Amino acid sequence: MEKKTEINRAKVWQVAFFSFNNSATNTNLAMMAFFMVFTQNILGMASVLVGAIATGMRVFDAVTDPIVGFMIDKTDGKFGKYRPYMVVGSVIMNISMIMIFFCPQNMPGVAKLVYIIAFYALYVIGYTCQTCVTKGGQTALTNDPAQRPLFTISDSIASSVVNAGLSLLLTTILAPRYEGGLLNPVVWQNIVFIAVGVQIFFTVLAVIGIWEKDRTEYFGLGEKNDMKFSLKEFGKLLVGNKGLRYLMISANTEKVGWMIYNSTVTYFYANILVNSSMQGTLATAAILPTILATTIGPMIARKRGMKKIYVITNVCSLVSILGIIALHPDAQYGIPLLLLIMLERAFSTVSVYLSNPMIADCADYELNRTGRYIPGMVGSLFSFADKFVSSLSTFILGVALAIAGYGDKVITPDVPAEGALRITLMVCMFGIPAICHVISLIAMKFYPLDGNTMLRIQQENAVKKQKKMLDRR
Repeated sequence: MEKKTEINRAKVWQVAFFSFNNSATNTNLAMMAFFMVFTQNILGMASVLVGAIATGMRVFDAVTDPIVGFMIDKTDGKFGKYRPYMVVGSVIMNISMIMIFFCPQNMPGVAKLVYIIAFYALYVIGYTCQTCVTKGGQTALTNDPAQRPLFTISDSIASSVVNAGLSLLLTTILAPRYEGGLLNPVVWQNIVFIAVGVQIFFTVLAVIGIWEKDRTEYFGLGEKNDMKFSLKEFGKLLVGNKGLRYLMISANTEKVGWMIYNSTVTYFYANILVNSSMQGTLATAAILPTILATTIGPMIARKRGMKKIYVITNVCSLVSILGIIALHPDAQYGIPLLLLIMLERAFSTVSVYLSNPMIADCADYELNRTGRYIPGMVGSLFSFADKFVSSLSTFILGVALAIAGYGDKVITPDVPAEGALRITLMVCMFGIPAICHVISLIAMKFYPLDGNTMLRIQQENAVKKQKKMLDRR
């Protein structure tokens, strides 16, 4: 019983509130998932150009991660280590996103390109600031292996509701009210303001959640960080931290499939099922199975460890995808297809969101291994790889559409996709995510941080911290 009291724990509401920091940035991500559709169909930009912009920005995003992560590790002031980056990141992101979706249609081509790139780059800086906190802040909030999975429950439920809500509002409620539907820029201007409001709400809750724990005594062994920025340090971290290395391969590969799916989904409903409004309707219907999966999964993970549930949900998602492909989706779809789509999203949501608390485990493993409290560096190194590989998602879709002959054409909603376009959309929607699941599962076989290992690590870290505190007296 004595060892248990030494482990840093948070109140359940604090874990829930702080998890909304990820929900906040996922709200921005859900809105920016429409970037390809908006820029191609509203601004008239070629799909390959749009894909290149998105890819370039994700690479830029990856480059900023190590810098921001190191800055977070060095920050320890009056307003804490994490809260300043949450607030600043939210403000920058929201202003930039509004400017992107309010881009004037009549702006000259070159000026429009510069405008989009400039505000996208600014958006990326804000996104990096706030997302790095999600990965690092969990280590200060709690290091109890039984509490960390709780982060996934509230975050995944909130993010699922936001994803479904934005899709429902956009395709089922707002679009039908305006002439031209999704081709009317006013529709996009309305939805972006709603997204910004939700994002700010989540950010405020997250700041409240971490407020009490955003202090030096909750940072690792309770010591100031005197490390200097060096790319060599990131190299040593990658080589020495086996848990982080294999989690990066597994989770980031899966993220590629997730991102390509999200970038393709609007085309899937509009041009494969030939029913744009079904996207919002089904996303709303999928909230219940997603809530069940993201509640039951982490609750089991509290007893069995996050690695086991991560693997199980990956396998279930892969099986669901194979079932969807076997049903040959088209305009004559039936209930079995819709059920499989909902199940696949529920299972994949669990595995995608579990990676966040698993990153915190890797940071605590590093503390145990070397004595260094560097959650910002650990999280930013993970994000660097995440954003670098997932930067390919929009570019892949853009190139695929160009090869199919739709690189500079408006893809009219609710018109059946045929031939090369249909094959392209099906491969991007299901084929690539299936391959990513397989690679992810192979990498996870080598991930060492199961439930028992993490319990031992946290108990050892607690003893080390107590010894440090006694030595300073």
